[in-house]
Amino acid sequence: MEALLGALGTCVRKSFSGIDNEALYAHCHAGTKLLIEKYVDEVVASLAEVQSHLGSDPLFDERVRSFLHRSQRIFGRTCLALSGGGGLANFSWGVARALFEQRLLPSLICGTSAGAVVGATLCTHTDQELVELLTASQLSQLLTSFEEPRWVTIRRFLTSGTLYDAAQWKPKIEALCNQARHPDLTFQEAFELTGRELCVTVTARRRHEPPLVLSRLSAPDVTVASAVLATVAMPFLIPAQRLVCKASDGRLRPWVVPSSTEAPNAAAPGSGSPGSGSAGAEWRDGSIVHDTPREQLAQHFGVSFTVASQCNPHVVPLFIALRPTAGKPAISRLQRGRSEWRGGFALSAVLVLLLSDAKKWLTLLRELQIMPLILDTDWSGLFLQDFMGDVTIIPPLGLKDYARMLSDPTPAIMQRYLDVGQRETWRKMPMLATRLRIAHALQALQAAFSDGTDDLTGARSTRAPSQAEALSPGYGVGTPMKRRDSKLCF
Repeated sequence: MEALLGALGTCVRKSFSGIDNEALYAHCHAGTKLLIEKYVDEVVASLAEVQSHLGSDPLFDERVRSFLHRSQRIFGRTCLALSGGGGLANFSWGVARALFEQRLLPSLICGTSAGAVVGATLCTHTDQELVELLTASQLSQLLTSFEEPRWVTIRRFLTSGTLYDAAQWKPKIEALCNQARHPDLTFQEAFELTGRELCVTVTARRRHEPPLVLSRLSAPDVTVASAVLATVAMPFLIPAQRLVCKASDGRLRPWVVPSSTEAPNAAAPGSGSPGSGSAGAEWRDGSIVHDTPREQLAQHFGVSFTVASQCNPHVVPLFIALRPTAGKPAISRLQRGRSEWRGGFALSAVLVLLLSDAKKWLTLLRELQIMPLILDTDWSGLFLQDFMGDVTIIPPLGLKDYARMLSDPTPAIMQRYLDVGQRETWRKMPMLATRLRIAHALQALQAAFSDGTDDLTGARSTRAPSQAEALSPGYGVGTPMKRRDSKLCF
C-alpha cells in the first residue's frame, strides 16, 4: 500500500500526461481515448483500495492525510463559472441540468450577473429540490423579471435612467434563493445546507475601487439574495445596490467591506469596522470587470480547472473556434489535414489579426484614460477581460435569441434553453468526466476520515462512502456534506 500511495502521489495531478488537453477530445463527437479511460479507472480503483485500508495503521493514515493535502494543491479544485447575458443566460440552466443529472456538478459554482441567478439557485436548494425545480414549467414561473410592458420600462428609463425597479426584482430573486423555506440565506448557511459553495462577483460603483468576489470565505454573513441583486445591477437595468449581511442576532444590516477581503481567511463572520470599509458602498454588475474571475478563484479556493458557461451577447459572436474543439471535430477531409484550421489558414489568420488589432486599440484607449464613459462606466473591461475557461460551453445564438434578451421565457422557450444547453454540455461531457471522476474519488477518500469524527480540516462531515460508491463514475459532486469550514475540497 505504501508503494501504491507513492504512485498515486505522482500521477494525481492536473492534466497528468496531458489527459486534459482538449485536442484529444476533438476527433469525434462523443467519447475519448480508451487509454485515458483505462487510466482513470485504475486511478479511481487505486484510491478506493487506499480508502479500504484506512484505520489499519495510524502511520499509514497519516501518510494518506498528507497525500490529500498535497493533492489539493497539485490537482486543485474544479469550478463551474456561469456568465451573464440577460435572458441568454437561461442557456446555463441547461448546462447545470446536464451536469446535475450526471452527478458531475462541481461543488464550487461562480456566478456573475444573470449567471449568479442560476448559481444561487443551485447553491440554495438541495438535490431533492433541484430535481423538481430544473424543469421548464417551474423555471418559467420563477423567471419573471421582465414582465413589465415596454412602454413602462422606457418611461422609467427617461425619468430615472434605469429600465426596471430593483424593489420589484428583489422578491423574485429571493424566491429563486429559496426564501420561502430558508429566509435570508447567507453564503455560509447556503454551503451548510447544500454542500455547494457559491461565489458572486460584483463591481464597485466608484471607479477606483477594486471588484469583489463574494463567497463564504470573504463574506460569510452576506445574504445570497442581496449579492445576486447587486451583480445583476447593470447600469441601465437597475440602480447599484447595497449588500446586506445577517448579524448574530438574525437582524439584517448593511455590510461593511472588511479591510482583509482580499485575504478571505482573515475575514471573520460579521467582521468589518467603519474605518475599514464603507457601509454605504454600492455595487453593480460583476461582468463589467470580472465575468470569469479565474485568478481570484485560484487564489481563494485553489481552483485549477474551470468549466465556463459563456452566454454574453458580445462574446459569443466573437468566439470563433478556428480549430476543432471537444465534441466538435473537423467536418471535412481538408480540415483533418496537418493544420486543421477551420475555413483554411488564410481566413483564420485574418480573423486573428482583426481581433488582436481591435483589442490593441481598446487597451491603448484604456491605458491613456481617454476611453469615453457611458452611464459613468468604463465599458472596456467587457471586451478586454478573459472570458474563457479550461472548458468553455457556448450555445449557438440566433437573432431570435438576441431579441429575447430582455424577455421572460415561456415554458416552450425555456424548454429550448434547457435542451440546447444540455446538448452543448454533452459535447464536453467525456472531457469533464475524465477529471471529475478522479475528483469524486479524492472527495470520497477525504470523507472516509470523518464517519462521525473530525475530518482532515477539523470539520464534521457525513459518513465515509463505500468502495462501490467511490468507484462509481458519478459519485461525490452535488452530495450534501455539512461542514463548518472545510478548506480541503476537490
